[in-house]
Amino acid sequence: MRKIVTVPEYGEDITEVEISVMFVKEGDSVDDDTVVAEVLADKAAMELRAGCTGKIEQVHQAEGAIVKVGEPVVSVATDD
Repeated sequence: MRKIVTVPEYGEDITEVEISVMFVKEGDSVDDDTVVAEVLADKAAMELRAGCTGKIEQVHQAEGAIVKVGEPVVSVATDD
């Protein structure tokens, strides 16, 4: 099964974020608490966590990318 980790809603006024650091690459193992990326919104840095256990199947965004809320960041192949 596959889970797509997307940019969550951080607040009503935030419609997009910048991927400042991507901590994972394709093939990396992750669990619920693994930080996959650091994102910047309104000059605040926030951590984006995998939220599941598995392996990174695809990285959809590069560092420096401007990504809208709801867009994919990484895909995780889960054990479920």
